[in-house]
Amino acid sequence: MLSAGLSGGLFYSFIRKIGLGPKIESNDWLNNPKAIQLRKEFKKKNFDTIENSLNGAQARNVDLYTLLISALGQFPGNPKFIGEYVRKYPDSEHAYIIAGSNKIHWAWEARTGNPADEVSDKQWDLFFERLSQANSLLNQSLDISSSNAEAYSHLIQVAMGLGVDQKELFSIFSSLKIRKPNHVIGHSNMLYALTEKWGGSDESMFSFARNTFSQSKAGSPLGVLIAQAHIEKWSDIDIFDEDTEGAYTYISSQKVRDELLYAYNQSIVHKDYRYSVLTPHIAGIFAMAFYLCGDYKMARINCAKLSKGFGKYPWYYLNETEHEALNAGYVLGRVIKQLRAFQE
Repeated sequence: MLSAGLSGGLFYSFIRKIGLGPKIESNDWLNNPKAIQLRKEFKKKNFDTIENSLNGAQARNVDLYTLLISALGQFPGNPKFIGEYVRKYPDSEHAYIIAGSNKIHWAWEARTGNPADEVSDKQWDLFFERLSQANSLLNQSLDISSSNAEAYSHLIQVAMGLGVDQKELFSIFSSLKIRKPNHVIGHSNMLYALTEKWGGSDESMFSFARNTFSQSKAGSPLGVLIAQAHIEKWSDIDIFDEDTEGAYTYISSQKVRDELLYAYNQSIVHKDYRYSVLTPHIAGIFAMAFYLCGDYKMARINCAKLSKGFGKYPWYYLNETEHEALNAGYVLGRVIKQLRAFQE
């Protein structure tokens, strides 16, 4: 979910094994026990278990299905067992989506998280080649089952990387929304694709976030798009414009704080909100937005919901050290210490 090749890879795995990992590890499967177990089964090539588990999740808990697909698609490199899964289950929509997801992350490994002008021609070629492979695999999954919203969520990421125009992006998004109107990660991916750094604009990003939120029922998880949009605006000012003071002046303004609090009250804490396995992802984004705008009480409340796991996005925007760049768990640990110190 919105990772940009920042998983840390083998070096992070090593320092975690020798006890230098963060207290709470960040990953896109939110340390979900079912996801962790299936990752182990996948590496053991227990493909029948994978297929049965995904069939069950797809039928009974679509948010869990989203989480499991994310967990099974994010392995470093291009592991052979993913291709073996596709070959054993050539008629499985899950297998092709997982393979496509893995190719997206493999593409980002080639692209790296460096600024575009620091990426070599060879790296760009590999990036686009692997995204094209992902595009083919995801469309193969749709040939098997065109009703699977997960494929469209990943196709938004592919389209963003390939630089397609907004008309095509919205066409993909419309297909997703028809199949699952409240697909949190799909909406989040779409907002990210509309940011200025990916060829969009503040106007298009905020229009998407606010229109989606205003059209959602009270208690919808999609209120998180308001928090995400403000974080992205802050990041554009702070990181890309290199104007830290201007970024914090923006996000700490009363207008932004009021809109964040309203979106929060109408979504994740509304009486009609229903907890899901994706709630830590939503709480994590609100937590960082409140932290940035200086509402430390609300930041603490939401950080408390992340004790079992959380997503690395958007916390990696705050990394200050080598370890923090490897895993956003270090970032969250530092932020929590700051919040506690402020409280005392």
